[in-house]
Amino acid sequence: MVYAIVENNGKQLWLELGRIYTTERVSLPLGCEFRFNRILLTNEEETREGGVNKVKIKIGRPYIPTIEWFKNRGDENNSLKNETIIKARVLNHLQGKKLLIFKMKSKKKMKRTMGHRQLISTFIVSELT
Repeated sequence: MVYAIVENNGKQLWLELGRIYTTERVSLPLGCEFRFNRILLTNEEETREGGVNKVKIKIGRPYIPTIEWFKNRGDENNSLKNETIIKARVLNHLQGKKLLIFKMKSKKKMKRTMGHRQLISTFIVSELT
């Protein structure tokens, strides 16, 4: 099983190739591809001869370096072979379920009802290397 754990909007997501995920609103147009820069962990399986699987795990400290990290250090040409790439494509922008917030103060005749709908986006993971 190939998967990665990334940080997105302060939350950690377990990502697998080809799966659809829902998260807080991503401010990109529909169909646009984007990259995850904050990769915490990747797990890759390699099949060897004889059907034996080898598991290769990369753990970040706190994040696994990506191409942007190498560019900031100035040595992007030397380290591109170790680059970790996770790309996703925005599928839809939605609103979540309506939550009702009810506030009341006893003996004061104060009651207030409010509603909230969280803006959410769905995306599909298109590349995981």
